[in-house]
This record gives sequence, structure tokens and C-alpha cells, in this order.
Amino acid sequence: MSRIAILAAIGLAAWPALAADEPAGRYSVLPSSDGFIRVDTATGAVSHCGKRDGAWYCDVLIEDRGLIERRLDALANEVAALGGRIDALTARLAAPAVPQPPPAATPVPAPAAEAPATFPDALMHKLFVLVRQLKSPELGG
Repeated sequence: MSRIAILAAIGLAAWPALAADEPAGRYSVLPSSDGFIRVDTATGAVSHCGKRDGAWYCDVLIEDRGLIERRLDALANEVAALGGRIDALTARLAAPAVPQPPPAATPVPAPAAEAPATFPDALMHKLFVLVRQLKSPELGG
């Protein structure tokens, strides 16, 4: 079986050079001592094909079937999660839009009779307002 894997690796290494001469097809076929190696150019799957008891067969050459199954399970879970997100977004788009109330207009304060005109006067005015608030009975002053 290791001889087949070595042949498959050689075939994969030589595949770009061979593919440049031939028109692009789904499968690339390379001879081996007891059959041939078939490379699926769309998926990258490598198979060893031969004749056994008068019937042709192709065995997929993989090192760890569990790894492939875990990857397929992970992909299936990801597809399911993405499908759920798509459904949620579709439902959100299909829901009627709730009209937002217009923003409340803030009233413009009337100019105070005692409002100062210059910056130092405004500063003194705010200081006096603060002192009056501190002296108010609600604050315990």
C-alpha cells in the first residue's frame, strides 16, 4: 500500500506538468504497476484503480477516514449555523419596519434677563448660581 501512496505522491507532483499538455478534464489518470491512479481535479481526491477477480474497482487513498468524517461533520455544523443565521436575517428583513417617532424638538431657552454677554460675566453668573444652589435649604446650606 505504501508503494501506491508513493506513486500517488509522484503523480500529484507531476500532475501540473501533465495537465498543461492535455485539455482540462475532471480526472487525471496515471499508470501504476497493478492498475492506475486516478486524481479528481475538481476535489483533489486520489484513487487507486485496478482489476480484481475480473471486475474493475477504485479505492480512495486516504490516510485517516476519521479525519475526513470529522471535517465533514464540522462543515455540516457550520452550514447549519449559517442557515440559521440566514433564516434569522430573512425573517428580520421580512418583518414590517416599526416606524420610529420623530426626535423631540428641544425648546430654545428664552434669553434670561440676567444672562451676561461676555465670558467673564458668564463665568461670574455661573458661580453665583452655584453659590445660591449651595445655600438653598434643600441641600442643607
